[in-house]
Amino acid sequence: INLPIFETVDESEQTFYVSVMAISVVLSILSSINLVLLFRYILSKRRKTFAIYRVLGLSKFKVKLMCLIEILGINTLGFLLCTLVFHYVLIDMISKVFPKFEEVYYISTYLYLFVIFIGVIFIFTEAVLRKQVSRYPFAMLKKGGGR
Repeated sequence: INLPIFETVDESEQTFYVSVMAISVVLSILSSINLVLLFRYILSKRRKTFAIYRVLGLSKFKVKLMCLIEILGINTLGFLLCTLVFHYVLIDMISKVFPKFEEVYYISTYLYLFVIFIGVIFIFTEAVLRKQVSRYPFAMLKKGGGR
């Protein structure tokens, strides 16, 4: 009986690429938390502006929504730009060292990383905005821009 030779997956190689993906997820989470800390500082400096919006009649929800759209828009563009640079510039250089690296990063991988990245930013930014945008605009004016 002549059986064809089956190509099997090398366990160590598969473990390596799974580790690469796990590291990508962890880096995505850490970078999103880092950006939220940066935006927390920026939002604390804009507290007087938020207070003026609130005094002029803008609801707490609309102030938060305005900030969330701004922050998520900036981070979406940044993620898209970095993804394009990685996929079209860096991945070719990495693939010379690790031949199957290009097979690991495809569109669905970038989408998963994007959802994790934006999801963490959304959750933490919402928590920051709860503290920054007060129910009482005059209390926000008293606290001023910084802490």
